[in-house]
Amino acid sequence: MLRKQTVREQIPSLKQSGPAHNRVYVLLLLSIVVFLAGLVVVCQFLPYCLFNLTDFSNLATLVQNSLDEANRVKKDVNALESNAAMFLQNFESRFSHPDLEFLVIVITTKRKEELAYLTRTSMALLEQAKDDSQISIVLMNMNRPWQEHREALELARFFPLVNGSWNPQGFGKHFHRSLDFEFNDYIEALEYGSKSLARFVMIVQDDVVINPRFFKDLRKVIYGRLRRQKWVYLRLFYPLKWLGYGKNNQDEHLLHCVYGGLLGLASVLVVFKHKSKWIQIGVVLCCIVVFVLVPLVIGRQHVLSFSPYRLTQADECCIPISVYPKALIPELVSFLRSDEQTSSPIDLAIAEYTKLHSDLTAFGVLPNMAKHIGFWSSLNKFTSDPREFSI
Repeated sequence: MLRKQTVREQIPSLKQSGPAHNRVYVLLLLSIVVFLAGLVVVCQFLPYCLFNLTDFSNLATLVQNSLDEANRVKKDVNALESNAAMFLQNFESRFSHPDLEFLVIVITTKRKEELAYLTRTSMALLEQAKDDSQISIVLMNMNRPWQEHREALELARFFPLVNGSWNPQGFGKHFHRSLDFEFNDYIEALEYGSKSLARFVMIVQDDVVINPRFFKDLRKVIYGRLRRQKWVYLRLFYPLKWLGYGKNNQDEHLLHCVYGGLLGLASVLVVFKHKSKWIQIGVVLCCIVVFVLVPLVIGRQHVLSFSPYRLTQADECCIPISVYPKALIPELVSFLRSDEQTSSPIDLAIAEYTKLHSDLTAFGVLPNMAKHIGFWSSLNKFTSDPREFSI
């Protein structure tokens, strides 16, 4: 009488399974558990995570962290004091050098001095530009009166300092709001940049700190992806809420699950096609956990922040840090000085110029190439989420 085969005997891959395979399954299970626990731990250091227990909206914490960073940067300033005159001379001489590539203009006004916004912004630029002969930095003191901006005056030991005009021209009766001052300040910076021999003029607000490798990455963008483009400006920072941080989008979560599952399956079929099917199944589950849960728990935006820089169509909003081809600045300034534009916010007026020139394109770079540190004024105006300044 023939004996009926068991399921293990009928399926070769099961027939071969034993204690070794069981250990693999246990290790896979433990790996998943440890990975999930790790995600929860990571969430405590990143705002906008699914399992946040840390209060990233605490203003007192933001202030203390900012004070600590300000004190650290001030120590760096003291350490570089002996070379201040050399830095100043180099930046001044580079301004009129024919090989100048980037002229960086930092627009600054008096702020909460103990937070040292300008010092943190300018020293981050100095760190990456001091040994690069194709970069020059200028501070534009737009405070009214300019003598009261003590932080800018102290940094004049390191950088050329230009004081803005007290009575801006060309605004007439419109000139009475803080936006009007911002408009005029920006135009003055553009006009000053157009007098240099630089190929590109970068306008930076005094509460923006650039990322590490900033100029190396910027050159890759300009001479790589933008090489064949005719562009009028390049936005290098957007508010985090514009990038989708903190949004609970159900459709997006569904796409995470679908694409994460497919990506996990595809990776196994490619890498483990000659292995046991049961090991493949275990690895598929692990990959799905990784590719689905990471963006779901940590957030898609945090994951994308580690991706290579990519170009996108520029939005109208926001000019904390932007780059302009110097050759196009005179025409842009002439347009901005027109009566129709003087009552508009500066970023919208620049965007309007682009709309009127079909041969020009405005681009943005994602992820952000700089960090906005000016939480004090932003939070006082109730225009920002405190968590934006914890990234």
